[in-house]
Amino acid sequence: MNDPQALILPHPSDQAANLPAIVGDYTPRAVQCLEDWFFGEIANDNTRMAYERALRRFAAWSSVRRFTYRNMRSLHIREYVKQLEAEAAPATVKQHLAAIREMFNALMRAGEIDVNPAYSVKAPRMSVTTGKTPVLDAANAKHFLATIDTETIKGKRDKALISLMLYTFARVSAALKMETSDYFQHNDGFHVRLAEKGGKQRTIPAHSVLVELMADYLNTSGLRGTASPLWQTIDRKNGKLSGRRLQRQEVYEIIGDRAQEAGLKSVKYGNHTWRGTGITLFLENGGAMDMAQDIAGHADPRTTRLYDRRGERIKQNDIELIRL
Repeated sequence: MNDPQALILPHPSDQAANLPAIVGDYTPRAVQCLEDWFFGEIANDNTRMAYERALRRFAAWSSVRRFTYRNMRSLHIREYVKQLEAEAAPATVKQHLAAIREMFNALMRAGEIDVNPAYSVKAPRMSVTTGKTPVLDAANAKHFLATIDTETIKGKRDKALISLMLYTFARVSAALKMETSDYFQHNDGFHVRLAEKGGKQRTIPAHSVLVELMADYLNTSGLRGTASPLWQTIDRKNGKLSGRRLQRQEVYEIIGDRAQEAGLKSVKYGNHTWRGTGITLFLENGGAMDMAQDIAGHADPRTTRLYDRRGERIKQNDIELIRL
């Protein structure tokens, strides 16, 4: 049996991209089928990265026990899931199990195995009515944005980007895919074009506050009228935009740093905070749930409701009703 580290399958066109594999010698047909599944069928980059993490963890666990994809049984995978449940949230366990199932499905299509050993393994039950993403109320959101120093191009960029996520409910991945042409004027107003999951595209009118911030950012940065990524890193040598597209982790760090500057240190705010804050404020101010769903680009209204935090806000006056 080979060293499991030697059984990582390279992308056919990119030797730097690796496909995790559990221990066992793959036939050429199995390799081709797994590559087609992992690099062809999984269209979303975020899903592929999540599946890669899941399968690498499963590969490490399998290699220690010397399991191969040919002798893997349902009881083995059930053992793995039970161990994972003690270490991770139910949603993470479900995602890892989904990745394992799909990998074995690909091996079945290749004729390498007759039965998918993960098929009968049940994921943990989930009953989630409210999401865990921390959101800001109107006062703290306003304070957060007000503390961003817009005398520099970095400040103008950060405030415009965060406001874009707030006023369009954009996922950070969709926001970062934007080119300068994806913020445009049509008829009497400006619009934001977002490329979402599954190849979907949606166009949203820009909020009046966002229009002002974008004008300041585009005019100062020199991006207006160019063909380039809309959200770029800053060149440390000259303090100007570098031309390199911002990445999600970098935005996460920006939001964390800005939260510290605003004195909001008790909660770890992230990229999704602004999507959730926008949805909650929209609903608090009388917006309809179905319209919030449309703006957010959610296929299922239950997903939109996860961002609705109106029920979490217990007022001091309510507590004072507890009297002796």
